[in-house]
Amino acid sequence: MPSSDEIVALNNYLQDRNMLASLSWSFQATGVGHEPQWTARCRINGVTRGTGAAGKKTLAKRQAAGAALRSLQEENASE
Repeated sequence: MPSSDEIVALNNYLQDRNMLASLSWSFQATGVGHEPQWTARCRINGVTRGTGAAGKKTLAKRQAAGAALRSLQEENASE
């Protein structure tokens, strides 16, 4: 399970590269009102870099942050 440290790590990663302002989030809830399924999308410069889905909004955001961070790190490792 991703930890909240992934959100912090993503923010730190972007801040170190002067890219924090390019970060945006979108959230969508589906399902019944008392048991929503949340989908979070992490966008960098308008491009979706990570998604997450969970029964809690914060967990979906953590998953998306972790996926985005891994994507950015892999991209920079290959450069």
